[in-house]
Amino acid sequence: MKENNINFINKFKISLYNIKKYNDLIILRFSHAIIYSIILSLIAGSILGCINFSNISKFQKLVKTTMENEKYEFELHDGILDFENSPIKSESGKFMILVDTNIGLEDVDTIRNIIVHKDMAMVILKDGIYTNTGGQKAEYKYSDMSLLVDNINNESLIKSLDYMWIFKYIIFIASIIGTYVSYIFNSLILSLVGLLLSKINNINLKYIDVLKLCIYSMTLPIIIRIFYPLGSLSILIAGVYLILWMNRIRREGTI
Repeated sequence: MKENNINFINKFKISLYNIKKYNDLIILRFSHAIIYSIILSLIAGSILGCINFSNISKFQKLVKTTMENEKYEFELHDGILDFENSPIKSESGKFMILVDTNIGLEDVDTIRNIIVHKDMAMVILKDGIYTNTGGQKAEYKYSDMSLLVDNINNESLIKSLDYMWIFKYIIFIASIIGTYVSYIFNSLILSLVGLLLSKINNINLKYIDVLKLCIYSMTLPIIIRIFYPLGSLSILIAGVYLILWMNRIRREGTI
């Protein structure tokens, strides 16, 4: 296969399920691997961004519906939340809002089992807010949130939701950038392992060639990442591709 005949689709197919043709990828220039990683990150990151955008929109609707309900009336003053009907919970599919002003952020572990199975959850406590968005957890103390005024109630919170469109677009762009940064970082880490394995197996490979292979072998983890955060498992999955290719090269004795 000639270099100029390997377009993005062919590279994607080879990277995903045709390890025996990894030899065709290693002869390509490094710039080909970089362009491939950028295009794949744009595609995967955009899909992930759309999913996050949709989830935030649904969550925004849930928050608005909840805050318009009289039983959810509240007031925040001097960093402490006053909520007469606490505790109370509102759910919509995989989204949930839990209000419990009987506990603070230091006690959040006591209610983790309630929200662990939700794609997006917000826990409103007496001194702060705990969020879990697709496995990304965060805590915010009311006293540290400088954008908040001294007194906040349902009406002011509903008005603030009108500005969430900015946050949604930031999340969309961040999903693309985060996908690419994760892609390259994991490829670099795996390349160090790959270089060591090539030396152990007496396979004569330049570092740049190992890095190229690592970029292509990260294809499956990047696809899975759209639907499930893999974390360090990305390197493990891509490493399997790299090891299988090296074992094949060792058996055949040629690259």
